[in-house]
Amino acid sequence: MKLWLTRIPLLGILLAIPLTTTAEQAVSAPRVNVVPVERGHYAPALTMTGEVQAQKTSALSFSTSGRVIAWMFDVGDRVAEGAALARLDASQQEAAVAAAEANLSAARAQLEQAEAHHDRAQRLFEQGNTTLAGLDEAVTAFRVAQEAVVAGEAQLAAAEKRLEDTVLRAHAAGIITSRVVDTGQVVQAMQPIFSLAENGARYAVFDVHERALLTIPDEIVIALSLATDRSQSYNGILREISPVLDPLLGTVRVKVEIEEAHELPLGATIIGAASGQPTEAIILPVETLASIEGRSAVWVVDPMSETVEAREISILDVTDGSIVLPVDALPEGTLVVSKGPRSLRAGQTVAFAEGSEP
Repeated sequence: MKLWLTRIPLLGILLAIPLTTTAEQAVSAPRVNVVPVERGHYAPALTMTGEVQAQKTSALSFSTSGRVIAWMFDVGDRVAEGAALARLDASQQEAAVAAAEANLSAARAQLEQAEAHHDRAQRLFEQGNTTLAGLDEAVTAFRVAQEAVVAGEAQLAAAEKRLEDTVLRAHAAGIITSRVVDTGQVVQAMQPIFSLAENGARYAVFDVHERALLTIPDEIVIALSLATDRSQSYNGILREISPVLDPLLGTVRVKVEIEEAHELPLGATIIGAASGQPTEAIILPVETLASIEGRSAVWVVDPMSETVEAREISILDVTDGSIVLPVDALPEGTLVVSKGPRSLRAGQTVAFAEGSEP
């Protein structure tokens, strides 16, 4: 009888141990807020920084070889259409023009004499005072003299053209963006001398990351503004995407036509902003973001066991207090910890905060 009585306290102690442990676990389980994973539509915001460039840039060169004796404009200068930009030594061309003028003058004098002889022979023939052979000779001489004048005029025109070619002129109004010649330098025909950014339409030129291009819709209007004056905005139309990828930066050059902005300064820094093509994605509060061994992750809660597990994630964007994940990053309805202790561990039991129960 005594033996039975002595075992009762021991049994009570053994039964009390798990009850106490369970109570402690309930008290120590951290409370967390959770949000369910839902799919939504996300239009990525695209911000670009680039440079204002002329829509049309020309390389200017002489059409003849020679030695440069003067240049009249430098980089940054504005030039009018037809302005003389540089000159070659024109000694030979000037001499050729003088010789052609002398030859043409002589040919015209010869033509006057031949014409007078022709008219006289014509009258004499009509009066019967000369033969047909005499008239034919006068006619032939007159035609030869006419042809000599025509040839002389062509020779003079060619000489004047060669003289004109010793002066390099701007074929359009614009701004000089480069000069690669100096006085005394000998240049060859068609060798670039100046670069001219022509007045008129302007491009905003950006180097955009390849992945960002995938979000740009075909029909997109880009809001543009100068970095130095954000108060004035312009509409931009996407005109050209380079097929060449920069292997070092992973960027692609994009040209955007700036509407009604012909006077924007070339080389100015310009900002572009646009919304990309809407796509389906998962959007979670930024508070759900955790770091596991330096990698982005979220903590998900099993609603049955109320334990947590870390899931690595790939982030598409962080915007307006939210993180954007690929649509297949997490199953829809998954419970993600949005608020709780700073440190959790895999398999840890948690308790749902009041009002956050699934």
